[in-house]
Amino acid sequence: MNLQSIEAEAYSMFELAKSVLMLYNTTMTTYERLPLAALEIGLFALNIHNYCSPNWYSRTYSTYVSWIENLCVDVGVNALRMLNEQWEDTLTPTEAVQMALRASRPGDSSVKRTSAELVLSCLIYSQSLTSADITAGINLCREQDDEMLERACSAVENASAQGGILTPSPLWVFQETAGIRDGPPVVERSL
Repeated sequence: MNLQSIEAEAYSMFELAKSVLMLYNTTMTTYERLPLAALEIGLFALNIHNYCSPNWYSRTYSTYVSWIENLCVDVGVNALRMLNEQWEDTLTPTEAVQMALRASRPGDSSVKRTSAELVLSCLIYSQSLTSADITAGINLCREQDDEMLERACSAVENASAQGGILTPSPLWVFQETAGIRDGPPVVERSL
């Protein structure tokens, strides 16, 4: 199989995912799991697409990712749970954090909690995230409980300790989440 045929397969799977979702939307069917099936197919299509794009770890935009994000926001908790189980093989940490943060905005406590769990799974890759994403993710975890905040801060600290990257210092993370920071983040360079 060549890359062109693999990309065509990804496109076909993505169109199937959109068709499944459209079937759910147009028939007002009572099959509540159809949006989750569409999400699963969409994630599979994105995974195939990633196979054709060796630099997918550094992508800045994808129509597949945008569609998946919108579907996760619409479906809510169950979609976020599915994403939490599968994102590492398909999405970049930034994409997963952005989806979680966007999904958490409506205010439903169970969606916020599930979004925070997704963010928490991404914070171990803090070296791939911007300071704004780290801060927003930690703040979302802080809104849940102290234990989740502690786990979030530990994840950022451990990622920082891996070395060779620019990440916020643990002191900055604490000050940011406590709301006592004065000025820009202190950046440590680990070697």
